[in-house]
Amino acid sequence: MSEKREIATFQLAVQRTELSNSRTLISHLQASIALLVSAIAFMKLFDLYLIFYLCCWLLIILAIGVFARGIFLYRKTKSLIEEQKALVSGTKPKN
Repeated sequence: MSEKREIATFQLAVQRTELSNSRTLISHLQASIALLVSAIAFMKLFDLYLIFYLCCWLLIILAIGVFARGIFLYRKTKSLIEEQKALVSGTKPKN
């Protein structure tokens, strides 16, 4: 009975970790969209000044960077989760 309980606890922990990983990816996506929208707003509102135009491009670059970082962290964490699941189950991890 105790072994079944430990397996169930592990499976729930894995599910929580996977959901947390997905939630983190969504947060990165939201941040990148907010940065992109801010850049577009700056372009439309302050199109006469060069400094605001440069800030717009900086925000766009930051949006791309935040999105890329989110994808990178999601994939890295997902592969670590798969490795741990494979170690516990005794099978080979998927590459």
